[in-house]
Amino acid sequence: MRRRTATALLLTVGIALSGCSSEHHAPDPAACRKAIKAQYEPGTLKLKGKPERPQECDGLSTDQVSSIAQSVIEEITK
Repeated sequence: MRRRTATALLLTVGIALSGCSSEHHAPDPAACRKAIKAQYEPGTLKLKGKPERPQECDGLSTDQVSSIAQSVIEEITK
């Protein structure tokens, strides 16, 4: 059940994070990961609000952001 919930959340986050990226600054995967993780209540898969693509993820591809989001969710569900 928990795995199914995580998969559904990952798909939701992936869709929500698939917005356009900006090339105004150098992409920083670590900052993006931190910002995505901050969207969740600590230690849970409960989002604090509507899932959004953080500004810190600008410049990263949709695949990169989805991969980062997946790793955050995997970390939370361990």
